[in-house]
Amino acid sequence: MDPRYYEDATDRELVVEGIRRALALGDSPVMRAFVGPASFPRATDDAALLESARTSAVSFNHPAGSCRSGTGATSVVDPLLRVTASRAGASRTPPRCPRCRAATSTPPRS
Repeated sequence: MDPRYYEDATDRELVVEGIRRALALGDSPVMRAFVGPASFPRATDDAALLESARTSAVSFNHPAGSCRSGTGATSVVDPLLRVTASRAGASRTPPRCPRCRAATSTPPRS
């Protein structure tokens, strides 16, 4: 799965600005005492900062357990994330939504 990070110009501009701000914060005397010497490349041009982001950034998004949700014949779970009767033996979903950022299109029930 390719999430196409940095495909949009706005995304590229925002990540470069974010890196610049993080570097400025890290360079402040108060923060330098806590974080130690800078380890991120000290590039000054946008292209080099963006390339550093492309090669070192990681995603915490974990798109696991994806399946068709809905009311159709090929749906594995219904809109409330309950396993459909036709798939009960072939698929398992947790009985309760875990206390984390679940990657579902349906909000968890209380």
